[in-house]
Order: sequence, then structure tokens, then C-alpha cells
Amino acid sequence: MVLQHRDRNGIGTDLATHFTSKVGTVRQSTSTAKAPIINERQSSTFATLQPVTVDEVMKLLARAPTKHCQLDPVPTWLVKQCTVQFAPILAALCNATFHAGGLPPSEKHALVTARLKKATLDPADVNSLRPISQLSFVSKLVEHAIAGRFVHHCDQNSLLPARQSAYRRHHSTETAVLIVHNDIVRAVDSGQLVALVLLDLSSAFHTVDHDCLLSVLRYRFSILGR
Repeated sequence: MVLQHRDRNGIGTDLATHFTSKVGTVRQSTSTAKAPIINERQSSTFATLQPVTVDEVMKLLARAPTKHCQLDPVPTWLVKQCTVQFAPILAALCNATFHAGGLPPSEKHALVTARLKKATLDPADVNSLRPISQLSFVSKLVEHAIAGRFVHHCDQNSLLPARQSAYRRHHSTETAVLIVHNDIVRAVDSGQLVALVLLDLSSAFHTVDHDCLLSVLRYRFSILGR
């Protein structure tokens, strides 16, 4: 359900104020906490992004969902239909981004819409809303190309936790649920007590400290460069 009855600028202002306050509250409550200890792992470094080939871009286009937003100059279905014509252009854009170390300003925008988390919630309460960012197709294509290289680096060096399900091929929420269910059943069968803790990490996700994140990437994943 997309909210239509409120002014878009009003929704945007309310959401921005709400999340700014939320982040500020979390940061204030953790300001006296000790800095995390990030142990360095021995692995090969990931310092450069290998160039994208036209064939790789064609495969990325084939797997890409047919979605687009107002930021895209042409609809995604048309790009996918004209893969042979667009793949060399998109490959050049990806490689130029790799070389520059960042996306061009034109691709650093997102359209944010507000949706109700549940139909029964009060749409006037910002806590009932879930902000959804729509990114340009090109920026998402570059993201997928980089993510593939990062995951390959992690797989080669066994850097991901054995039971991590997110961002891994052949893993999903289903595999995560199966692991938890299996652990509970085995514990019950063996007569052990079972304690299940559910954590809401949304606040933590929205308040990631960039310096801490960069340190994790540097020492835990051996990522160097810009």
C-alpha cells in the first residue's frame, strides 16, 4: 500500500526527521560504549576490481528483474531486449566507475516512497511506515558487479561465517529457518534446554558507523583501496 493521501513533501520531511532522530538517539545511547575489537584475518587482499566484460554484463542483464523507476531514461524491459546493443555501453560505464572509485553524481540519487508495514497500522504515525528507496538500473547493475567480486573474494578466503545465509548463492531466509529449526529439534531430542532470542536489528542497520564499517572491511575482509 503506497500512501497517496498525504503530501509527498510532507511525508519526506516527516520520515527524514523521524530517522534523523532515531539515529541520533541510538548514537547518544552508545556514545560511551567501548570501540569494538576487530581482529585481523590472514587472507589475500582485495585491492582492485577486475574489469567487467561484455559477456558478464549480458549475463547480469539476463538475471536482472524487469523493474525500473523514474530515474531510468529508458524502461528496463527495453534494455533487456536490446542486450547486444546496450551491453558494451554498460560494461564501459561499470569499468569507468571501477576506475574512478565511485559512482558519478547522476547515479547517487534515490526515490524514496513510504509504505505501511501492515494494512492495519495508522498511516499518520511515521513508525508505521517503511521507507523504500528506488535506485537507477545502472547503479544497481554496478552494485551487482561489485558484489559478485566481493563474494568471490570471501568464498576464496573462507571469510563468511559458516551459517550466514544473506548475500550467498544457494542461501536464503529458508535455509536460515531450516538451520534454526534443526538446531531446536536436535536440542529437544537430546533433552537440552532451548533458548531462542529474536533480535530486531533495524535500528543497528540504519545507524552503522562508517568508520567502524570501514575497519571491518579492512581487517576482517582484507579490503584495501578507495
